[in-house]
Amino acid sequence: MTSISMTLFQNDILVDGCPLMNAAIEADDSNILIEDSIKEGFTGLINTIKTIIELGKSQNEIDKQIDSEQMAVFILSSIGVLILSRLYKD
Repeated sequence: MTSISMTLFQNDILVDGCPLMNAAIEADDSNILIEDSIKEGFTGLINTIKTIIELGKSQNEIDKQIDSEQMAVFILSSIGVLILSRLYKD
């Protein structure tokens, strides 16, 4: 297994944080060629969260009125809020 796989397998925190978030931050300030790949990664993550929400809706665990895509984006966006909260310890 690779070191990242072992880290995830052992349930340790990734020392350098989320590779997808880090790539997005780097792409924001530069003219790198992998921006489309980063967007695809986030689209895949949003779709994965959306699928989980849809499963919850089908099992009556989540209100069927919830917009799955909007909720997936909200959940992903909330990660940024969590980062700020930890940074400022507030």
